[in-house]
Amino acid sequence: MYRSALAISETLATRDPNNAEWQRDLSINLERLGTVLAGRDEQAALHTYRDSLAIRERLVNRDSSNAQWQNDLSWAYIDVGDVLSAQKDLAGALENYHQALAIEEKLVGQAPKSTGFQSDLVIACQKVGGILKAQEDVAGALKSYREALTISEKLVSQDPTNGQWAAELALACYSVATTLPLINNSSDDEIRLLLEKGRDVLMRLQMRSGLAPQEQRSLEDIQTALHSL
Repeated sequence: MYRSALAISETLATRDPNNAEWQRDLSINLERLGTVLAGRDEQAALHTYRDSLAIRERLVNRDSSNAQWQNDLSWAYIDVGDVLSAQKDLAGALENYHQALAIEEKLVGQAPKSTGFQSDLVIACQKVGGILKAQEDVAGALKSYREALTISEKLVSQDPTNGQWAAELALACYSVATTLPLINNSSDDEIRLLLEKGRDVLMRLQMRSGLAPQEQRSLEDIQTALHSL
């Protein structure tokens, strides 16, 4: 199905390279195929994601004021970064995540009331923090995780029923809480409070609408961390 849609998009995009809508559709279909490939052929996924990224770079170069195209490009960088991270290319992953982070920071600065851009910024902060932590840059990771936490708290305060924002807040709480012990003079009280906050957010979400598998794993991770204190 994905390859059929891709073939149609490629035909249209080739027919009229100046048609931005068709070019964007092609980038989206490439991204979708990359997501399917990522689970079984990382190198093919990487190649496909980079093709999508190249199209989005061209669109942004054509009109850098188009916020949707900018956001598309940010997600293309995250897609590439995710594959590179899975391949243990931490430097390459970080470079792509930083590109995404810079775009989302710019978009939030231009449209501070856009909750969608703020949520995407949270994700970019989490990605950067994860790589910095893996590289043992604990201070850098903690700074990035705390930024994700601050933004997530603001989003959830605006709409406590938003499941995605709740899950992002819980992850940010867990990320900060599990990074704090790596620095000197960390506070056990702060760690416990963060873990309890993340747990409570997910438990409320569970009662309201249930948890997706990834959210269930996050809840289990938080509970395990709490039991180990």
